[in-house]
Amino acid sequence: MCDAENVSSEFDTALYQIVACSLLVPPVKLSTVGSRVFSVAGPRVWNTLPEETRSAPSLTIFCQRVKTWLFRQSYPDLIINGLTLK
Repeated sequence: MCDAENVSSEFDTALYQIVACSLLVPPVKLSTVGSRVFSVAGPRVWNTLPEETRSAPSLTIFCQRVKTWLFRQSYPDLIINGLTLK
């Protein structure tokens, strides 16, 4: 999913350059709303995902990995069948 060759030239701008499946976060001009606009918040959240999740080979696997990551972020101390999720 994170192949630089598959990125349309329309999105090949300074805001959306793909480097190792990471997106560049544009500088924020307004401290009140600037960090909440999609063009800033989207890349910031994408970059916090684990590399394994960002480089998923399909949308289905990506969704499964995001769901697992979100679950583990929400319940870091949950123990299932004697194993602690980390």
